[in-house]
Amino acid sequence: MAQGLSPNQKINLLARKWREERNFWIAALCFLLWAMLYRFYNLLMAYTKLQEEVKRSQLGAGGGAPPPGGAPAKSKAEPSAPAKSKVDPSAPAK
Repeated sequence: MAQGLSPNQKINLLARKWREERNFWIAALCFLLWAMLYRFYNLLMAYTKLQEEVKRSQLGAGGGAPPPGGAPAKSKAEPSAPAKSKVDPSAPAK
């Protein structure tokens, strides 16, 4: 500090220095919080996009993978080869 200052001038100088340093730390904290929020938002959007892709792939594949939460999805029985007719094709038609 300068030597030729009165006590009031010293107090004013120290108060201004303290306010400037306080403002610096407030600004630094705000920037850090903004950066963290920006990153969290991007991660959330990526997670949502991946969830939608998983749902679309499960719907497109007929629900091959079990849904989250445990119980496997009930699958529809696929039709097998057509049932053979008991009618003899060589028999005369009625």
